Amino acid sequence: MRLLVVGAGASYAEAEHAGVPEEFRPPFVKNFAKRMWTEYNPHELLIGFFKSKNLEPTSDPLARFIELERSHPDVSIEPFFEYAYHHGQIIPPGHENYKPSSLYDNLLLHGILGPLTFLLIQGLFKNGIENPPLELSKTVASCLAPGDAVLNLNYDTIFEIGAEQAGHKLVFIPNTPSADSLSIIKPHGSFNLLTTKEYFYFAKPYFTGSVQPSDGSTNFGGFVPPRLNKRYDQHPIAQILIQSIRNFMPESVIFWGIGMTTSDRDLLSLFQQWCHSAKKVDFINPSVDDTEKARKLLNVDIRQHKNTTEWITSII
Repeated sequence: MRLLVVGAGASYAEAEHAGVPEEFRPPFVKNFAKRMWTEYNPHELLIGFFKSKNLEPTSDPLARFIELERSHPDVSIEPFFEYAYHHGQIIPPGHENYKPSSLYDNLLLHGILGPLTFLLIQGLFKNGIENPPLELSKTVASCLAPGDAVLNLNYDTIFEIGAEQAGHKLVFIPNTPSADSLSIIKPHGSFNLLTTKEYFYFAKPYFTGSVQPSDGSTNFGGFVPPRLNKRYDQHPIAQILIQSIRNFMPESVIFWGIGMTTSDRDLLSLFQQWCHSAKKVDFINPSVDDTEKARKLLNVDIRQHKNTTEWITSII
């Protein structure tokens, strides 16, 4: 079995390949606030975050955050979301009947889902979501076979739509895969992962946008933001999804667009487990620094490929 791990760099590469203007390409951790929060401002959470770091928030905390997120070691989206997770579960006075009502859920909806949807609608999905130009995902997916699996860490469904364009039948774990299906695992949440307090389910990959279903479910409720020190046992849905793939023993592991971070402790442990059982590990990423970091963290031999074309050429 091949296991493909898809990260933010894959979605960015797809947008770049399609000629999407830079301002409408998906963000990375290093430019998350600058790219995503042009029309949104988590003012209260930012003030609290700066105070927790003994930093002056100034009269414009968002501008201050954007200024520091690429240069200050304690200011980036990962420690901010860590602060928001632990301190944002409050409902401001007068917001009791808002949907969502808490600062944290509001952040998930208006700080992640809304702006990311906007970027996609203005970029890759500008001419519709039915048949967007997803040549990289389609080509990579065509190199996979039924019985293989994809661990997609992105909220967007770019890869899933590309895989369907390549002719794959998709099964979203924890649904039971069939012999003719490609398994998709999305522990960080997804546009098409709909959740309530009682249950969750996956819709078709074409479901996107900030308009929520009429059954009371939400697709931002299952989001696991990029934050420090997160564990999957803090997120019941993510834990269920990860639990169902812990015993994977892939023959080959391919990382596409992954930067590798020590903050995702549970995931790093699984990566190490899978890579040590695999016969080969491929790393599709143009960054030599990212590749060396991955080599050290995983403690296995890694073959770097600067782009998907290099990887595909190597397996033909």
